[in-house]
Amino acid sequence: MGKDTIDAIRKAELEADDVIKMARQQAEANLDDAMKKATEEANDMIKKATDAAKKMAGEAESVSDKLKKEAEASAILESERLKEHISSKKTAAVDMIIESITGA
Repeated sequence: MGKDTIDAIRKAELEADDVIKMARQQAEANLDDAMKKATEEANDMIKKATDAAKKMAGEAESVSDKLKKEAEASAILESERLKEHISSKKTAAVDMIIESITGA
């Protein structure tokens, strides 16, 4: 009975070692899967953030272009208004000179 008991214990130890090895392998596989999923999710989040930043940059550029065009149009209008004002002042000055010369 002693030899049978020792053999049974050794067999149980070998089986336990096999179970431990399988558990470690499974744990490593689970860890690898978890790392892959975490990496994929992180990359996905980075891509989404990058896409959102690009979209915002595009929108900001569009707004900037619109504001630039509006500013240019406003500057052109103001320039035209000033030209008209200067022209009317020149006309008034010429009229005053003519009046002072003719005495009319």
